[in-house]
Amino acid sequence: MNDSTISLFEKIKPWLNLKTTEFHLLGYTQISQADLWRYLISFSWKKMIPIHYYQQIECIMQLTPNDYLNFASVEALVSPISLLEDMNIDDLL
Repeated sequence: MNDSTISLFEKIKPWLNLKTTEFHLLGYTQISQADLWRYLISFSWKKMIPIHYYQQIECIMQLTPNDYLNFASVEALVSPISLLEDMNIDDLL
């Protein structure tokens, strides 16, 4: 992350925390702030980060678990697959 994205992350961190808490209350306990941040930077704001603070907050607050899970599904499909020999079987169990 460069300096501008670090400062942006620090600025919206309370809102990411609020959204993460909401997801946890809905039963999606595996979704973290880092996951939501990756969703915003890699998908939602890929072409352009909203200029105004209120637009950034609105984008975060409108995020649904379905939006994130769709992103995570696509990310899992296009991620490189390691060889079975390289995988740690204990991590899968």
